Amino acid sequence: MIDGIKLNTTIDNLDKWKLVTEIPLHIVINLETGEAQKFVIHNSTTYQYHGKVETYKLLIKEVERSYLLGDKKSHYFINVNGSLHKNHFEIENYSPFTWSKLQSEISNLTNKIQIDLDSKITRMEIGINIKTNFPLFEFLKSNLISYKGKQFNAYAPKAGKSIGFSCPLEQYTMKIYDKAAQYHLCQPLTRFELSFKKMQPLNKYNIHTLSDLTNKTQVFALVSLLLRAWDNVMLYDNSIQLNHPNMKEKDKNLLINGRNLKYWDELKQFDRNNYNNAKRRFKTLVSKYGSDMHFTIRELIKTEWGFLAEN
Repeated sequence: MIDGIKLNTTIDNLDKWKLVTEIPLHIVINLETGEAQKFVIHNSTTYQYHGKVETYKLLIKEVERSYLLGDKKSHYFINVNGSLHKNHFEIENYSPFTWSKLQSEISNLTNKIQIDLDSKITRMEIGINIKTNFPLFEFLKSNLISYKGKQFNAYAPKAGKSIGFSCPLEQYTMKIYDKAAQYHLCQPLTRFELSFKKMQPLNKYNIHTLSDLTNKTQVFALVSLLLRAWDNVMLYDNSIQLNHPNMKEKDKNLLINGRNLKYWDELKQFDRNNYNNAKRRFKTLVSKYGSDMHFTIRELIKTEWGFLAEN
């Protein structure tokens, strides 16, 4: 449901906050001078403190501003970065993260770090773990073509073997990867995720602050983003029998050519009027002669999101 998150908020008094939370903080020291590292811009001096609570990383900025007559005043800004899903399950995000668990983790986060629900969300991930009794990711690995006409990149969350595919866009990155391989699970589990680095798409769903993630109607509506993203995935089906007796030659040629992203790039460049029609026709043919996996996966996304929202 909701996974990674980045929050910005403020506190009134750093010493009081440290006393209440008991979170250890450290500051970078300038090795040449032995003084705390600071950044000076005009009449402002900024110190940065780093901390960690459970799996969340904290960055606190103390901005000391100088005013006329020599007065000084400090303002404190907190940045929280982590995963609601992973923190709830102590570093894993393959178990179902239901609505009730999301609310429990939000409560845990606000209590441990002593921040308010009006904390601003600056980045967020939404996603779904698709459970099947067959190796879904193996099918996707063989049949994914493109997302919104763009090529997929290999996805390797840690240095080493790729476990899936990602497609970075300006406001977000779409990811499809093998969650079972990531955590060495016995049963197939495929992750479909949108990682938003800009909040405009989520703002349209009235997602601005942590408080908005306690509104079930608003969170449930986010499934539309996942479904729309999946609708923009172009997928082949290697179970199609290209020698099907009822298949027209022109349809066979489209299925053969359509498996290659270069074909779509060239068609878009030289015959834009036919490009969208050909895409619609290709999807129809894949559905007609294949196993209709595109529709099956869409329904799995919708069903799983509904389950998480109601539990």
